[in-house]
Amino acid sequence: MSVSASGIVFTGVFLAAALLIWGAAKAGRVGPGRLLLGAVLPALLLAACLVIALGQARFGEFRLTLNAVKADVTGQPLRLGGDPERDDIVTEGLQAGLLTVETPETADARPRLRATAPPPGRPVQLVAVERGFKRLEVLGSIPIRGGDAICLSECEGEGARWYRFDASGRLDPGELEHGQVEVHGHGRAMPRRAVLRLIPGLVFWTPTQAIQPLRDFLPPSPQARAQQGFLFQDGGVGLGLGGARWRLVLPDREARILRRGGAPEPLRPDLTVDLPARGELKAVLLEARFYDLPADAPGRRGRLVERRSARLGLDDQDWVVARLDTPATTVLGTCPGNGDMNAARILTARAAASSTVVSLPSLGGAAAAAAEGALPLPDPGACAEFTRGALERGEPADGRTVQLKIERLAFPWIALVVALAWALLSWRLQARLLGERSVAWSLVFALQLLLGVRVLVGLSGAAVDVTLAPDRLLADSLTAYVAAPALFLAFSPRGAAPWPAWGGLALFVAAVLAGVMQAAQRPTAFVLALVALAVAAAAFQLVANLRAAAGPATGTRLGGLGVRLPPLWPRGGLWERLRAEPWMALLALAVLLRLGLALAGVKERLFIAVSAVYTPLLILGFAGMIAAAARALPPPDEPLPPRLQDRLGWAARRWAWPGGFALLLFVTAVLLPMFVSDTGYALTTLLPLAAVGAWRLGVLSDSPLPPRRRWAWSAPAAAVAAAFLAVFLIGAVSNWSLSAASIHAAGDPSVDDRAALAILGTAAGIDDNRARLLQFVAPERLTAVGAASTENLRVLAAHLSDYTSPPLGRGYMRNAPLGAIVAPVHLSDNVSAVHLMSDFGRVSAAAYLALLAVLTAACARLTRARGSDPRRLAGLLALSVLFGVAAYVILANLQLVLFTGRNVYLMAAASGSDLLEGLTLFALAFFGLAGLREARNG
Repeated sequence: MSVSASGIVFTGVFLAAALLIWGAAKAGRVGPGRLLLGAVLPALLLAACLVIALGQARFGEFRLTLNAVKADVTGQPLRLGGDPERDDIVTEGLQAGLLTVETPETADARPRLRATAPPPGRPVQLVAVERGFKRLEVLGSIPIRGGDAICLSECEGEGARWYRFDASGRLDPGELEHGQVEVHGHGRAMPRRAVLRLIPGLVFWTPTQAIQPLRDFLPPSPQARAQQGFLFQDGGVGLGLGGARWRLVLPDREARILRRGGAPEPLRPDLTVDLPARGELKAVLLEARFYDLPADAPGRRGRLVERRSARLGLDDQDWVVARLDTPATTVLGTCPGNGDMNAARILTARAAASSTVVSLPSLGGAAAAAAEGALPLPDPGACAEFTRGALERGEPADGRTVQLKIERLAFPWIALVVALAWALLSWRLQARLLGERSVAWSLVFALQLLLGVRVLVGLSGAAVDVTLAPDRLLADSLTAYVAAPALFLAFSPRGAAPWPAWGGLALFVAAVLAGVMQAAQRPTAFVLALVALAVAAAAFQLVANLRAAAGPATGTRLGGLGVRLPPLWPRGGLWERLRAEPWMALLALAVLLRLGLALAGVKERLFIAVSAVYTPLLILGFAGMIAAAARALPPPDEPLPPRLQDRLGWAARRWAWPGGFALLLFVTAVLLPMFVSDTGYALTTLLPLAAVGAWRLGVLSDSPLPPRRRWAWSAPAAAVAAAFLAVFLIGAVSNWSLSAASIHAAGDPSVDDRAALAILGTAAGIDDNRARLLQFVAPERLTAVGAASTENLRVLAAHLSDYTSPPLGRGYMRNAPLGAIVAPVHLSDNVSAVHLMSDFGRVSAAAYLALLAVLTAACARLTRARGSDPRRLAGLLALSVLFGVAAYVILANLQLVLFTGRNVYLMAAASGSDLLEGLTLFALAFFGLAGLREARNG
């Protein structure tokens, strides 16, 4: 059995934390001992794991990163493509010179981006420019409208075959007669989704989500099968408005187009765009991927896959600057780390300090020539002191310079210093601000521990994935480690601490930000906003306490928005009801928000994750609904009326609330997410909401029901969850049976090549969601499916088994190497497998869940006197979602339940949306529970 010291430390710290929180709940008070341990344990976890990793020589790796290529394009254009001999920035598999930045012949013209037309017989590769909110303008595509017609080849002679485009998405065959195309029959309609017809042009599919190859919608013929053109609906601007417009990509040189009311003319696609005089332009290099589906198979037939993206702009000398969105990084070797001067581990990539030559696979052509030369690396004896350095290679006279960055994955001393100093300060602050309030202390303590895990995950992710920037992950996670708990402390229930406490809190958070920026780099915008909020809140408390100390005459309290808004609220009827019961407006807003984003083509994220706003609305809405149900309970001893009409009313009073809760739960947590195929949200969020709702509706303490009637209140919510899971599994089994039956029926060994191709086509028609279901219900038969996605799932399953096998982990930062399938999702979908269970073990994952479960139970116990207070219910719902999502995702990575593409809250160190969602849930719990009167002594 694999046993690691870091796994033992992790498990011990989380179990100790769970015991401390439960002990405080039982005693009804925190006490000085728990306050001290609560401040020390998060710092102990960080320090112990980092020191263990240091002792195992996990630091010291040298990395070389390409920051930018600068080019004077007046003499030689800047090229991006797949030819290492000619292209400056190289991506394997792309055609040579796919993207060129050159200076036009026109005097005083700005440099121009030009895409290369796709050559016949090769995969269609294109260049797109990002406009507005993630709208791609594909260069070389042309608009096509209803009434326009195209001809693919032999368009000049008699009998040329033309296809007239119908606005409904059809290519109708016909012949050119008297300047017009006379249609002879109707073509097959292309899949399209303009879902909200009241607003013309609202579309769901963008070019990267769906393209429709012409060959699948034209009559069988040699010319129809040979051409590589396709149609797509562009994504529009903003949320997809105007996105139902069709555009055509047709690489065939002989093709002609006939506009309505015009004459046949050759295609003249625009392949150029000028660089902006200020700012940057994002260029995306794409490749068309077509699905080889059967002719009658519904749905999207292909998509555009991003191969590389770069931001192009001009510097002060009008040189073109190309910055890659995904950094090109290579590992040079390792050096003695942090005082360990073992000569056997000097830089392994070189024999001497002066002989390491720049070698980046992403550099080619003139840029590679400019970067040639030895790197100024330190001597082996001094490399442990090296952190990072920037250099620019190449002579401006040659028209190329390359900006590089060298950094060493150094031991994060700043993390140790910050953790220990914050432990000391927060211990004193919690004693002042939280006192004996067990709920507030438990929430701040648990949040501090989870954010400590986030710091560890960020460092581990940067160590195993060279494409990640260690400094950015450290800056984000370490700053949030201090700023988020500080923000909650600044809003603590007891704000009457001496003013030096508030001043010290504000100064410490600001000092941490300054230190992190000096030692690593500036955090992202969201973390900076978090710091600003924490400092502002502490400063506000400082000013308020100074005014209070000056005397009651100057210690006035500012009025909030709540004082000013009520007079503006409309009076009468529905408005009064919404004012009295705001949960109705919140649930309605949640439904409209999710429905509106779904109709606009937004599945899971806009600029932030949709659930960051949607889930809090559901929590607040359902909390208010359950509280309203508690107030509306009929007397438990009300007799059954004799008349049928009265009996119906009697039954409605008992079933309206639980039935309404179950119905709204189904609509908001199942129907609307499934409408956009966000299965993961339904699987992870439905169960915790249903569990708390069923519990409170079954044991409402405000007006308790007899035990025999409690099941009637909790049954509808439980039934919705059970029915959803049952239907989900039944659908998975039936889909698998149909697919497997067709594959095996066609897969007889005696079939010819055409039948074999049909088998592969059928297999390719299984999408990722269905393949995940099949992986769960019948993994041994997944080998019968030949699609690449199912093969990837089989490989992923093997990786997950490897990552999650050690009971106590392999050791911090000693996780198994990333495979090509796991690498893109190791800090999102599979973070609990790769960076929790692989490093610390399955036992540690169980301790992690135990802490969240105990936190929820302790807060419920401490606030039980408030029964169905909406604030209490909102806090408990938020904590149950935190626990439920974590439990489901960990079980999914253990391959015990249906897999879903979500991560454990606060563990995805590279995601700002994850931090926002996790802190929002903790805020709902803190502001809902921390100010309530707590139960004492059992």
